[in-house]
Amino acid sequence: MDSTDWKAVCDSEIFREYVKAELAKEEQVKLANEKANDTSILFDEFKALEQRINGNLKVKKAFKEFKDRLMVDPEFAKKANQKLAEVVMMLDLGD
Repeated sequence: MDSTDWKAVCDSEIFREYVKAELAKEEQVKLANEKANDTSILFDEFKALEQRINGNLKVKKAFKEFKDRLMVDPEFAKKANQKLAEVVMMLDLGD
């Protein structure tokens, strides 16, 4: 292929659309990898928090009482900070 042929290929609308689609795919893969990495980091931090809580008996007892109350008292659960409640419910406190 000579330079004239490459110019024709590069000027082709089909080729330009192909390049755009490939670049979009690469960007999606990059974003998916970044998201997976962020999720992995978040999971590691959550597990570290869980270990720190389980390593201190007073703190573990307080979290366990909070978790138990969330499970049995719907009014308390409604009034509690929902993000905090979700995190506490995910903790493995050796129930």
